[in-house]
Amino acid sequence: MKTLMNKMSDAVVGMKENLRNLMNDEKGESHIVAVVLVLVVVVALAAIFKDKITDIVESMLGKTEDTITRF
Repeated sequence: MKTLMNKMSDAVVGMKENLRNLMNDEKGESHIVAVVLVLVVVVALAAIFKDKITDIVESMLGKTEDTITRF
């Protein structure tokens, strides 16, 4: 039967190993892939709705121009 000190020592060693594994984890690469995929989706949506986006922006700029000229 393990003594309490041996159990605590094993727990500390396990925690150190888990921390070391966490530091060496390569999840950063998956985050980069996720960001790239989000950008691809945004660009694709912008390409699909290009005409609608252009109409909205031109409408907003026209309203802004009218407001400025009336000022």
